[in-house]
Amino acid sequence: MTRVTNVLAGALLALASLSASAQWSVDDLMTALAARGDAEATFTERRFVPVLGSAADVEAIVRAHGFDHADYVLSGLPFSTLPAGVGPAIAAATHRVLRKDGAFLVYQFRARARDFLAAHFARIDKGFEWWNVPPCFLFWGWKDDPQA
Repeated sequence: MTRVTNVLAGALLALASLSASAQWSVDDLMTALAARGDAEATFTERRFVPVLGSAADVEAIVRAHGFDHADYVLSGLPFSTLPAGVGPAIAAATHRVLRKDGAFLVYQFRARARDFLAAHFARIDKGFEWWNVPPCFLFWGWKDDPQA
């Protein structure tokens, strides 16, 4: 089963391309709806699991849903505007929770987001999405080292 953890709303569209056995948990996307109790009523996709929490707690969130690791983590959080220390904490926790060969996909409007990944991911692929409004940078940090 593919396990994807997302930390922002934009990647919900990717759920349609996942297999029927995949599970999708979201920690910051549905914070307001989950707090009001509306998330389950708003999204009826059974693989979608809203979570009220912080992206820095991604390890606990993944484990609370019965998994040791995530295959992929997607984030659109504005790393460059987060309080000091939060971005690095999210990148570190995400690296720890990924399985070997897993990836942390970050989509951002500033290339500086790559800096947060570089401290934890030796291999980072880069892309750019012109069709997004506004266009955005894409970075994939790959967890290549099975011991890491």
